[in-house]
Amino acid sequence: MTGQETRNKLTDYWAGHDIKKGDEYVILTNIIHQEWAEVSVRAHMDLKGLQTQNLRDHMSEAELIFTALAELSTRQIAESVEAVGMPENSSAAKVGGRIAKKARLELEEKTGRKVVSGESYLPLSNMANPRYTLDMPNHVSLSGETVCEPPAIPVDQSNLFSAAQAAP
Repeated sequence: MTGQETRNKLTDYWAGHDIKKGDEYVILTNIIHQEWAEVSVRAHMDLKGLQTQNLRDHMSEAELIFTALAELSTRQIAESVEAVGMPENSSAAKVGGRIAKKARLELEEKTGRKVVSGESYLPLSNMANPRYTLDMPNHVSLSGETVCEPPAIPVDQSNLFSAAQAAP
């Protein structure tokens, strides 16, 4: 099961237990994140230099796993106490996040490395506007405009279209 499936199961639970999509999902998500990571979602985004990008797209493997553990724990606790509404689901979110926090702290102690970091899985330069596409060698098309700058990540353009040319 992926982290996204874990997230979907949690939001499905919330949807059926008097949690309003939007603001209440954001509040509960931030409670979970604050508990396990000891930083808010916004602070974690700032740490990674993100503005409007999806934080999960930029998380390390460990950050994703601890997020999933926190969300799984939150859902299972909410189910076990049959949490309904914000107060009960907020309590479940705090406990679920704390479970992941304990695991994170133990891993950090054993490895000597922090889990929550400013490192970004995806390159930020290409994510400033996610509509970057390769247009022609050494050019980037940005929503129809041609910019005469190479992509931030070196691309072996000699093999770029080899699969398309080889197709019958």
